[in-house]
Amino acid sequence: MHRLTNFITARRTSWIVLVVAFLAAGAVFALGSGATGDTSPGVGLPASAESSRVAEAQKDLPSADSTSALIVFSRGGDMLTDADRTAIQAAATELAPLSKDEFVPPPTVSDDETAAIVVVPLATVTDVEAQAERAAELRSTANADLPTGLTALLTGPEGFEVDIAAVFAGADLTLLLTTVVVVAVLLL
Repeated sequence: MHRLTNFITARRTSWIVLVVAFLAAGAVFALGSGATGDTSPGVGLPASAESSRVAEAQKDLPSADSTSALIVFSRGGDMLTDADRTAIQAAATELAPLSKDEFVPPPTVSDDETAAIVVVPLATVTDVEAQAERAAELRSTANADLPTGLTALLTGPEGFEVDIAAVFAGADLTLLLTTVVVVAVLLL
């Protein structure tokens, strides 16, 4: 036992122990990270929690199998022109095949006439990659053939879910490496 403790703590060999520990930790996280799932994670709460019971009750609601994307058209604060309104209506028509029932309600123009919103009803998708592809298609379809200066941005539940998934896409590895470095520095 004395030889082992001397080997671990000796000035000449302690770096070997540190390198072996880093390699072992890297192997454990690389081989068994569990980050291979293709679906969005659940809330992780027990079934008795109020949030879990509400989520379960929401499955019985009529719109439980659907979500929506909101496409906001604007000119950066300037009033929409007649050509803009025509282009927005055309974009809504082009977005209809992407919707759940191939129907998109007419665009809603704000009271000050500086923005218009198109609501696109969508089926719920749990696969993060498929949802990101659908969002990219919504964005490109909405922005196709718009007059100069008019922009279309994706928001609403669909836009939020896609953007929040993109924010955390590489966070697990970054956080892991940062934690390992901080712990190693503190221990040394």
